[in-house]
Order: sequence, then structure tokens, then C-alpha cells
Amino acid sequence: MKKTVFTFITAIAVMISSAYADITVGTTGDYAPFSVYNPKDNKYSSKDIKLIEAFAKNKKTSKVCQNFLGNC
Repeated sequence: MKKTVFTFITAIAVMISSAYADITVGTTGDYAPFSVYNPKDNKYSSKDIKLIEAFAKNKKTSKVCQNFLGNC
């Protein structure tokens, strides 16, 4: 019984901790109007980025945009 309770509590803790994880987005930044990278201000902007920002705001977490080609 103790093992079952411990397993249940651990599973709940893992689910809660992963629910608030940062969102990492990999994009190339060269596919307008969906993914555009501006090297002057080092930021991404486009329809997809706005969608991810809205999703992150809704989930009360943060988003991180990374260059997909640089991580291959």
C-alpha cells in the first residue's frame, strides 16, 4: 500500500512539474510569413511565433526561440 501511494504521489509531482516547463521552439527564420528572423534585434517574428507566444501566455509559461539549423 505504501508503494502505491508513493508511486501515485511521485507521478502527480512529475506531471505538475512538467506542466510549467518552458516551451522551446526550433525554427529556421527564413520562411515568411510563418517564420522570420531579424538579425538587427536578434528576435523572431511571424504568424507562428505569435501563435507560440499566445500559447505560452495561456499556459502561464515562457517560450524560447532557437535557430533550428544551428542545433542540428
